[in-house]
Amino acid sequence: MSKEEKANKKQAADNFAEMFRAFGQAIGEVFDDPELKRKGKEFADSAADSAKTLANRFKDEDVKAKF
Repeated sequence: MSKEEKANKKQAADNFAEMFRAFGQAIGEVFDDPELKRKGKEFADSAADSAKTLANRFKDEDVKAKF
């Protein structure tokens, strides 16, 4: 995998994470609820970790073959 492909996958995972962070923040502000903001941030962080893990799995040859 080229450096450019790796950078693109990392950027996609980061964009995905940022999208969820922004969503969680917006929901928390709409409802003016600090607990909801905190939970939204936790969810975004978890989604970001999952996206990074998923992106890393595409390095495996058996996973590439399935897709």
